[in-house]
Amino acid sequence: MSLLSRADVLPMSGARRALRGAAVLAIVCLHAGLSWHASWDKSLTDDESVYLAAGWSYWETGDFRLNREHPPLVKLWASAIPALLYDLRIQPADSYWWRAGQCQYARTAQCGFAREHLFRDGPEMAVRLTRLGRLPMIALSAAGGWVVFLWSRALWGGAGGMLSLALYALCPNVLGHGALMTNDLPVGIFLLLASFAAWQTVFRPRAWKPWSAGLALGA
Repeated sequence: MSLLSRADVLPMSGARRALRGAAVLAIVCLHAGLSWHASWDKSLTDDESVYLAAGWSYWETGDFRLNREHPPLVKLWASAIPALLYDLRIQPADSYWWRAGQCQYARTAQCGFAREHLFRDGPEMAVRLTRLGRLPMIALSAAGGWVVFLWSRALWGGAGGMLSLALYALCPNVLGHGALMTNDLPVGIFLLLASFAAWQTVFRPRAWKPWSAGLALGA
């Protein structure tokens, strides 16, 4: 019984369930709002510029030569809105682009490529691209809070789930990293999701749950 919540045993009325759902949604929205407010005036970090430009180039060319040392999913996710709204306009003779395909120049070339393309139309456009790229990351951070709530609720019931969610949503480290276009928080979220799916495979087995754990771990 210790590994299963009291909510699995005691039924909950529809009104209480709706109220709890509204409270969870409010906390998640609060987290998203605080993350957006915290990121609004943050300057573009060095890693973010490379991630954003690299992901954008993946969408436009299908070529993954830029920033090959990190998995592409977060970069594709962060750059989805800029890639949908704007054209990166990679030139065939772009020296940074071709040098990025050579190992000895890859690291410096990807930084040069990011600077050249993100700031090509001026600092105002760079700020706009930064804010657009951070929006999907805030959504991912909010989704991480939902996973925290679900697992904690399964262990400790609804009150425990909401307490864990509140601690996650107001954590300065999560708020500080949640909006940034980097791998730091996404890796933690996907590891948490994989662990939750593995836990469910053991205690609430279903045929699809090991597959979900593997997908989350591979992300």
